[in-house]
Amino acid sequence: MTVTAVPIRPGTDATRRLTRTSRLGARVGWLLPVGVGRVAIWQLAALAVLATGFRLDLPTGAVLLLATLLLAATSVRIGGQCAYQWAVIFVRYRRRRRGTSDQPAPTAVHSLAPRLLVQTQTDRSGNRAGVAAVGDDTGYTVVVQIAPTAQPDSARLVSVLHQAFDRADNPVSGARLVGWAAPVGPAPVRVYWLALRYRYADAPWPALARGGGAAGGRRAAASAAQRLRSDLADAGYPSTVLDTPELYHALFVAIGADRGAVSGSRYHAVESWRDWSVGEVRQACFTPRSAADQVPLIGLCAPGASFTCTAYALRRTAQGRVTATTTVRIGLPNSAPYTPGQVAAKLGVRLIATDGRHRENVLATLPLA
Repeated sequence: MTVTAVPIRPGTDATRRLTRTSRLGARVGWLLPVGVGRVAIWQLAALAVLATGFRLDLPTGAVLLLATLLLAATSVRIGGQCAYQWAVIFVRYRRRRRGTSDQPAPTAVHSLAPRLLVQTQTDRSGNRAGVAAVGDDTGYTVVVQIAPTAQPDSARLVSVLHQAFDRADNPVSGARLVGWAAPVGPAPVRVYWLALRYRYADAPWPALARGGGAAGGRRAAASAAQRLRSDLADAGYPSTVLDTPELYHALFVAIGADRGAVSGSRYHAVESWRDWSVGEVRQACFTPRSAADQVPLIGLCAPGASFTCTAYALRRTAQGRVTATTTVRIGLPNSAPYTPGQVAAKLGVRLIATDGRHRENVLATLPLA
């Protein structure tokens, strides 16, 4: 199956949804975007300096030094992050390195989500769905895979994903479109998954209407998957709701694990500051500098990569605002003479490496919503 990701045109449905979803349409640069919190810190620093009266004494010097440090820590961005953000990322990374993040796991996916559990849900019509949970109170995820014979347009898939995410009769807490591409033969092979996550705490009534409890939550998630499959059919894309074995297989393909990852009956993953590896494949993740590049990236295949995985995810903030993020993951053999960053540059889009956060971003590119 060969598909070329088509850039969305102004005025299309996907463009309007993305514009409404993301307020940060400006490119991430050395200073922008400027948030409310940063402006408040700058104002406090300026007021503190003004309060000194610019006297030539030790307290004034201390205030000026502190104000300068605050401005430096919250102003200039390097690699998309301010100094204080880099400090937080580094502390979290070192804490994980001292923890158990690199311990062997029964599967490659479990090295990222140790509590992953997939159960089969069968409805009254006999339709089977694999329902995944990655921990307590995280919700239930179902996955729909586009048929290999389809040739989907990424912008239309994003539009269908928004439609499922916005549905009020069976609301979901998260939605994700994942495109996986590998250079096989004269044209890349592409696979597309759409994942929905239902969480009882965010919308209890769909589960209560289906018996309540964990079983009701799984039924609500499976019902959302069947509705998504119907929406895709209306858009002209045949698809399948994955059952438990198919979902495990999809996760194995998406993570890009190889036989070299197995040590006995266990998988061993290693995280470093610049990449995450399992077996003989090292992987690095990136995010686009501009929100305008979020949709066009879906489904692209980077020349020279073993595989390219792209994910477009929808979430709601605590204030109810919908946010969209796109993550790109590049997989390379450990023996490759070039870096994932050099390969990612061939996509023709300005990207930011997620150094210190590759493990969590690999998980963010799997069809688990």
